[in-house]
Amino acid sequence: MTLTTHAIVGGAAGAAVAAATSNPWGLLGGFIAGFASHLIIDAIPHWNEGVVMLRSLRNPLDKLKRDLEMGRDFAYDVVYLGGESLLGLLVAWGWFSFGFFHFSPWAILLGTVGGLLPDALHLVYFKTRAWGVTQFEEFHSGLQHESTNIWYLGTEAWTILIALALLKLFA
Repeated sequence: MTLTTHAIVGGAAGAAVAAATSNPWGLLGGFIAGFASHLIIDAIPHWNEGVVMLRSLRNPLDKLKRDLEMGRDFAYDVVYLGGESLLGLLVAWGWFSFGFFHFSPWAILLGTVGGLLPDALHLVYFKTRAWGVTQFEEFHSGLQHESTNIWYLGTEAWTILIALALLKLFA
């Protein structure tokens, strides 16, 4: 999934959980819901943005040997991924705070951060291969159903629409 999709769906999950509880623990629940939403929607067949878009990615076809090579291409990738994450956050925040819904900006922010965190852990894994991160990477990579076919972006659009419908229905 693209980071934008993870940010929007994570923001929706965070907003829904935080809205369902009226105490400060709802924000923590929103973060956890965002994190869980990432893992759930990664199991849906989707476009493999990393293999297609990242310039510094090495060993793209072997999920557990992938790495990002430092240098000019890595700097480009950081700007690209940061921009896409920010886009997803701004879209989620705008839709859920001011547009269709009126949820707490904090709930949306924490859900979005939770929704983006599993992919941020890829970088930690690539650069450290630390024990706990390695186990999570194996689990996370095992969930993925990726394709380089651009038409799989349609799946992501449907995923966002379904998340919005569920948010409207349950929150």
